[in-house]
Amino acid sequence: MNRDAQASFIKNCLNFSYLPLDKVSLHDRHEVLLKACNICGGVSAAGVFLGVKANPVVNEEQWATIKKFQDAWRDSIEWLVSRISQISLIEYDVKFVFVGGEKPEEPFVSGPSLESYERPLTCRIYYKHDEIVEKKNFPSGTLRFFEALNGFPKRSLSKCKFCQKVFFNPTMRQKEYCSSRCRNAAAQRRYREKKREN
Repeated sequence: MNRDAQASFIKNCLNFSYLPLDKVSLHDRHEVLLKACNICGGVSAAGVFLGVKANPVVNEEQWATIKKFQDAWRDSIEWLVSRISQISLIEYDVKFVFVGGEKPEEPFVSGPSLESYERPLTCRIYYKHDEIVEKKNFPSGTLRFFEALNGFPKRSLSKCKFCQKVFFNPTMRQKEYCSSRCRNAAAQRRYREKKREN
């Protein structure tokens, strides 16, 4: 995954986490389902998303699963950002595979198994200057999310001071707001508060 692909995947995960699912029409549910499939590699450990790409109709059971998946993603990302400055190490066990191609000219491939990307991830969290180790479960797709963050600074994940959503900022400049809309809204709020004080 190159740097642009990494950034794109991170943004897709964050955007999915804050989609207003209650406002999504029946017609657009399949698009949301595809976004969830792309995050977790197309299949969840329980096979919940299996075969949905071929079926444009999303039933209520699948939609409820998508909502739970989104809740898990949003909670995990917000948990991570709230503790990122205190964490020294996140450790996890994944199944690695090493395979050769069927033909002599095909290359060897080494890395985490497809199953590792599709399953939820159980991690051990180590904190700075602390012997306490916390266990944390992350949703399907987290391994790819962690890999996508590789090489970006810790501060590239921040919480917007206005809307409180986690956003991705890969630039060298530190940002307090996720968008110009939130920055302007915050400025208007400060202006109104100052006016009331006077």
